[in-house]
Amino acid sequence: MKTLGIDYGDKRIGLAMSDDTGVLASPLPTLKVQSLADSVAKIQRIIKNQKVAKVVLGLPLGPKREETQKSIQIRYFADALKTTNGAQVEFWNEYYSTKSAMQNLPGGTKRKRKNLDSEAARIILQEYLDNQKNPKDKFFPQDYDQFFLGS
Repeated sequence: MKTLGIDYGDKRIGLAMSDDTGVLASPLPTLKVQSLADSVAKIQRIIKNQKVAKVVLGLPLGPKREETQKSIQIRYFADALKTTNGAQVEFWNEYYSTKSAMQNLPGGTKRKRKNLDSEAARIILQEYLDNQKNPKDKFFPQDYDQFFLGS
């Protein structure tokens, strides 16, 4: 079962794909998009062509687990994906994924920017996959406060 990881953006969408066993996430080329409809159409093609069973979307919540303008936009994108192809969509906390991606990537700033979105998607997806194998480490969404705020 393949899982597609997405780091959603208005102009660029970072992508990552799991292997068939659901153990390892690998980055895919970043998609350049022009609109929500363009985003949905391109992702829909990938889901169909790669026989993707599940989509994991990075969700940027605020530090107190509150919705942000971006998280609302991502939920709207998820609804559009579900409506157009019936894909199973789940969310995963993308907290710190871009900063981690920047640290993981070799090279100068220009080279890092080119691969940043897909590396962030890889991190999001890998965390999700790892959590599926070892659920005691689950920290999103129910345990977000406990994990980050110690409550």
